[in-house]
Amino acid sequence: MAFDPQNEDYLRLALSRHAQAPAADPYAMSRDASAFSQQFSWGGDGLATTDEDRAFHLTSEAAEIIDGELPFVNYDDGELLAATARRILDEALALDPFCPDARRLVHAQDSASLEDHLQFLEEGLPAVRRDCEARAAAARRARIGDAESEVGKIAAELALAPCQRWLQSLAELSLLGGRYGRAIDYARECLALDPKDPADARWTAALAFAKLDDGEGLVAFVEEARLAYESRPAPDAWLVIARLALAWKAGDDEAARNGIGWLLATYPMAGTTLTQLAEVPEPMFARLAVAPHSEDELVMAVSEAAVLFQEGADESGLGPLGAFVVHDSRVEEAFARERELFGEEERADEDAPAMGSEADER
Repeated sequence: MAFDPQNEDYLRLALSRHAQAPAADPYAMSRDASAFSQQFSWGGDGLATTDEDRAFHLTSEAAEIIDGELPFVNYDDGELLAATARRILDEALALDPFCPDARRLVHAQDSASLEDHLQFLEEGLPAVRRDCEARAAAARRARIGDAESEVGKIAAELALAPCQRWLQSLAELSLLGGRYGRAIDYARECLALDPKDPADARWTAALAFAKLDDGEGLVAFVEEARLAYESRPAPDAWLVIARLALAWKAGDDEAARNGIGWLLATYPMAGTTLTQLAEVPEPMFARLAVAPHSEDELVMAVSEAAVLFQEGADESGLGPLGAFVVHDSRVEEAFARERELFGEEERADEDAPAMGSEADER
């Protein structure tokens, strides 16, 4: 599922408008919804009516800059974008000093080390949990009637979302910091808040179980998280990579190769992704929302699984498991096919007539 800051901002503002709007006939409600959507598409300025909503609206704008623009620009432009994002986050905190997402993003920018940011998140978790749970309970009480039950459910889920992102950040940093048991604990806390796991913390937990060489624990955890796993096409790249790592470390090369085969058969451009084993910048707001079984999903999973691929030392610099994957003959063949196909597409683009050419004019 993941979290999309723009979608969440839209839902938050729409629910606030719904709560404040007087009863109206269906035509008027439809017209109002259309006007709301149009105003949001223009930037959403003026739609927020509380400091809390204004703060999250600004935070979502900063998140789009940090996760959607910063990784793709040069250093000078990046400095300017980072300063812009920070100014927006400071404005958000001036409106709502407790805004968990803004506080988390600001500290991530300012922290001197992974351990420093991890400590900040650990110390802040109890207060964030209390506040989010209180807001979720208030959202349910405010819409207790049968006609409002679904609206109340959505409002409560939105109220809990910042705590889920806080916990997922803790799980991710714990994995990177070698605290694999804590990573699993934080993932379980995410599931306790919402068994559907919109933070996708179960993916981080799967990698942590593989680091601990705990195959039985992973099997039990998948059963614990079954509602989340049933909410999307299964399995997923994180779980498959965790299983193939466990199999490879146990000496079961056949099972490990079966995992590689599944990745190649399921994900577009998997040969390229499994050859490059690239690490991409970790999103700061939340894991990016991408389509299940898409090329982007495998790129994210492979990047996060670097803790498994690079575990240990080998002459190639890929890590023992990384080398096992990269040098699998099917990966090499898929990479060659994809490179050839990509090259043909590039050549076709080069041969296509340009706009304004003689052929176009004729």
